[in-house]
Amino acid sequence: MRKICFIPARMGSSRFPGKPLHLINNKPMLEWVYEASKKSQIDALFITTPDQEIIDYCKSKNYKCIKTSNKHERCLDRINEAYLKLNKHLKDDLIICMQGDEPLIDPIMINKTIEFHIDKNCDFTVTALPINCDEFQNPNIVKIAYDDNFRTIYTSRSPIPHSKSSHEASVRIFGLFTLSPIALKSFYELPPSRLEILESCDTNRILGTNLKQYVCIQKEAPQQQSVDNMEDAIKAHKLLIQKFN
Repeated sequence: MRKICFIPARMGSSRFPGKPLHLINNKPMLEWVYEASKKSQIDALFITTPDQEIIDYCKSKNYKCIKTSNKHERCLDRINEAYLKLNKHLKDDLIICMQGDEPLIDPIMINKTIEFHIDKNCDFTVTALPINCDEFQNPNIVKIAYDDNFRTIYTSRSPIPHSKSSHEASVRIFGLFTLSPIALKSFYELPPSRLEILESCDTNRILGTNLKQYVCIQKEAPQQQSVDNMEDAIKAHKLLIQKFN
């Protein structure tokens, strides 16, 4: 089994233009993600981007990079194009999507998701983290409902599942996914589902199909800070200073 990791990145984020190369604790955010990812148990690592500025940066760092179309709206569409550009495709390939806006990613988290995916024989694995009460109520945070075997039932921006203990039974999606080639192909070819559109949650697309989507919950993961805007970048900057000082 080849474990191939892709980091999708683009400069044109509507909420944070230039985000991948924004400096966080003296290094571009993309560099934090790449350097952590390459320490995990993967066999190949590529940045996928439509932007020449990112391509030039990758060349300066000797990072492997695959240029993709600027028409993609979703990271998995970009990764599908990049994967198809590789010379070799195997049925048992494991495709890893490591989002480029997770500067505090730890390689152990990638390893745990890979191990979970293989153990469960998943088609699509979503990494998840525990959340606090504020995140539970925040519509910008995507929550996951799953069954007793950790198979995904539904993802929503609403506070789910409902519980008297509030957020304690809930987890949020983290920007790390693993897929089989058939799952990646199916995601790309299937039209957006009704619930995907209503919730604005891509992970609802393959629910109800024969593909097995599971949730890998990482309760012991180091503190994370996804970066969607400048405020998030400031928080990530402070956390990285604490981590290395």
